[in-house]
Amino acid sequence: MGHPAQIVIIEDGAQRVVYDRWGGAPGMEFQILLDRERFTMDRLGDWHDDRWNPGSDAVYLVDHDRRVLLLSFIYLYDFPDEQAYRTLFLRLVRHVWKGWQVDWAYNGVEDVVAYLALDMSVLGAPRLSDPDFEGRLRFTPRTRPNLRMPEISPRRAGDRNYCLVTVEDGTRVRAYGVTPSYDNLLKGGPRVLDRLPEAARMTQCGSLPGSGVHFDLTTETGGYWTHGFIHGPLHEVHWSWPGWRWRFWEDDHTVQRALAGVEVAIPDPGVDTAMAELVRVWTERLNWDPDLAREMLREVFARPRHERVAALADAIFLLSD
Repeated sequence: MGHPAQIVIIEDGAQRVVYDRWGGAPGMEFQILLDRERFTMDRLGDWHDDRWNPGSDAVYLVDHDRRVLLLSFIYLYDFPDEQAYRTLFLRLVRHVWKGWQVDWAYNGVEDVVAYLALDMSVLGAPRLSDPDFEGRLRFTPRTRPNLRMPEISPRRAGDRNYCLVTVEDGTRVRAYGVTPSYDNLLKGGPRVLDRLPEAARMTQCGSLPGSGVHFDLTTETGGYWTHGFIHGPLHEVHWSWPGWRWRFWEDDHTVQRALAGVEVAIPDPGVDTAMAELVRVWTERLNWDPDLAREMLREVFARPRHERVAALADAIFLLSD
């Protein structure tokens, strides 16, 4: 089985597409921080398969010519707050890869194919048109999506990965914490608005949810963000929401917070807590000296908040020597 990663390297005008059978395993994302040289032509070696794999667990596109890094990985389960860890990890990557454009691959390998301006048929299927989607990355669905109405339920107690739904009706904003995930939720079209359960109403998020969707009934516009993945249907909303205009806000929850106003409190991710969790998990995985790791973490927290990511990056390299 393995935990495959799709790796694409562009360097000096040359391009290599490889399939790494174990590159998407839990913890392998550390390499993008600790071993930048691995993502060069010289270090790729000949043991990879030179092919596309649409089902990869992790994706890394490293364009040395344009200084663009596109990445994503699915295994965040060791961290109680996945949103906070992902936020922290991206900040660390942007610090270590300073001077590069670093983006999350929300649609996995398909983001890489779109970046390379290739036809999606390289992944094995043709695509249809997608006229009404706006966002940094533009996709078209492989087939007409399944538009069955999902079962909508209030979020479970303790669930951090629920979807925050906000609805502007011209007089006020209503907020709901629901499952299923954001992509399945939008399959149901406008009927979803009539099926949001009153038991899911909320005025405060204890922590940042995994995703959010905002509906403006007065203008028939919608927007969504996620700390996870898009999974096709989010780029297929023109099928299920005819006449509506949609915007993808990537991971920027602050857009929904501004639109919701005072009706629901949406916090920022708990990055300081994620720092402590990162040190705990990585100490176990990378066999760091636990006493030294704890001492260095205390030193990180003694720094002003705006300096902590850089200080943590320095600590990670020292612990990993």
